[in-house]
Amino acid sequence: RRVLFRSDADQPLEQHEGGSVLVPEAYGKLYDACEAIARGQIIPAEWKRVLDAVESEVTRVRAQVDTGLETLNTPLEGDTFARAVANEVQRGLSESLQGLHRMRDFARTSSVADLNEGWTRLVAGNVRVQKAMRSLTAGQGRSTDVVILEDE
Repeated sequence: RRVLFRSDADQPLEQHEGGSVLVPEAYGKLYDACEAIARGQIIPAEWKRVLDAVESEVTRVRAQVDTGLETLNTPLEGDTFARAVANEVQRGLSESLQGLHRMRDFARTSSVADLNEGWTRLVAGNVRVQKAMRSLTAGQGRSTDVVILEDE
């Protein structure tokens, strides 16, 4: 079994393309729930509750990015770089949502492959968002280890 992360969200988690990926604490809870549902240790309603919470947060952030893009697309705001970063964040969030939708297929198929593929897409989307945010913060003296989605 490959361990994708530890429950401590402040630590580097999965190795991805030669670097560490930080994921929100909610992703850790989702991974644990997916592992538990695959082993029959929790009921589907518990798993779905955790999945719904992550999906709701990703969707919320995606809506914020969409609103930001609408603002950047006005003639007065011609920042091409910021628009490109926002577009890349939007693509990453979309990929994360695709991963969550793939995980939902498990309810229908009971195939652990759906959970695994969904997790892979979710993390890949998170990586895309982090890379976009790193490009935005580069040169501004900010930390480049960015966690976009945080538990409130």
